[in-house]
Amino acid sequence: MRRVLIGLVPVIIMAIYAYGWRVMALLAIAGAVAVFTEWLFLRPYREPVSSAVLVTSTLFVLSLPPALPHPTTARNSPSAPTAAVSMRSGIGQRDTRRNPSSSSALPSSSPKPPSGPTRIAQDDEVSRQTRSVATSG
Repeated sequence: MRRVLIGLVPVIIMAIYAYGWRVMALLAIAGAVAVFTEWLFLRPYREPVSSAVLVTSTLFVLSLPPALPHPTTARNSPSAPTAAVSMRSGIGQRDTRRNPSSSSALPSSSPKPPSGPTRIAQDDEVSRQTRSVATSG
């Protein structure tokens, strides 16, 4: 996620150039509120705050109009981190607190979907059939 933040630096610089230093204030407010919110929700689990919350808050601010009042930004910025943490999975993280042997996505008796070369062959066949139907009509 740090690489994504580094990749957003040119966009942030252009936003500051186009809209002024107010963008930096919005980034600081949204980032601080989002990090605090994630810390608050992760505190019972004793987990660290991930850098994904900064990516989320940065993208959130860059999608806002630059004249938006600071209190509105502060009130709305914790929505995405709160939703992700409240689902107990975090942003882009696998839920490690759940015991994988206690509940699985597929029952053990059901066949698993094909993967690898078999899946690729099936996808190619479907796309070939789709193309032939589309060109024949």
